[in-house]
Amino acid sequence: MLELFEACTDSEGRGFLPSFMQVLLEQTLSSGVVEHLPDLISTFQTAIVEKDLQLYSTDSDVQELFEQNNWYKPIPVDLEDRLAIFDSNIGWNKADRGVTRNAVYEVNLSALAAPSAELILSWLRETF
Repeated sequence: MLELFEACTDSEGRGFLPSFMQVLLEQTLSSGVVEHLPDLISTFQTAIVEKDLQLYSTDSDVQELFEQNNWYKPIPVDLEDRLAIFDSNIGWNKADRGVTRNAVYEVNLSALAAPSAELILSWLRETF
């Protein structure tokens, strides 16, 4: 199926996605995955309750729903050291599969009066 997807995105760009997603959904539902849906929903619910998964939306109505249900908590701003790296490929393309991501975060506490940190992010696109 991946070969078909790649061929269609090459010829039709992202315009192919709606019909592809419809076929994918139909095949998924007909493959017996529906019987595992309660387990999937339970796992998703546990991840939200335990705060392993936080939800955010730029749509104010959706975001309000997330906040009312305590599914979103802003990252606090305080004096503690925090690091969050977000990488998203919302407009999916085939090139993303060939990208290797790496993060190196080093904290130097040798001078406690002036601690420092260095973050090195690298994205390497492999050729196919």
